[in-house]
Parts: sequence; structure tokens; C-alpha cells
Amino acid sequence: MAIGFFVFLILLTALVINAPWLLQQGYAWYYRGRVGALTPWEGSFRQRLLVLAPHPDDETLAAGGLIQKVQASGGQVFIQGFTQNSFLALP
Repeated sequence: MAIGFFVFLILLTALVINAPWLLQQGYAWYYRGRVGALTPWEGSFRQRLLVLAPHPDDETLAAGGLIQKVQASGGQVFIQGFTQNSFLALP
């Protein structure tokens, strides 16, 4: 019994190491139906927003629409990048 469980753990470890795409597809399949069930934000966008971006264009690609909504409603947007020596903090 213990040998079978040990073999199972070895095979599971090999699967995780060699086929991470399989786990990613399972994760995507599980959450695909749940994202559409989320209700949209109905509060005010007049607030402060801090966007943390690891690369120079990530803030635009990931949060561009939200940045526009906050600025259009009179809120403040702060963008901070984490790329070394090539991205400045933009107020």
C-alpha cells in the first residue's frame, strides 16, 4: 500500500514538472464559468488608484480601461514600475 502511494507521488511530481500546461488548462477550465458571474463595480471611480507594473507596457495592457475610468471621474492614478533603470514612477 505504501509503495503504491509512493509511486503515485512520483508520477504526480513528474506530471507537474513536465506538463505544467495541463495544470494551467485545468485552472482555466475551472474558473472560466466563474469570472462571468462576477458583478461589475457599481461604486464611484473617484478615488486613488495605484498600478504596480513589472514591465513598461503592462499597466496599459492590464489596467488601461480602469485607469481611464478613474481619471475621467476625477480620481488620481499612480503608476509604479519595477523594471530596473528603465521605468520611472509616473504620477
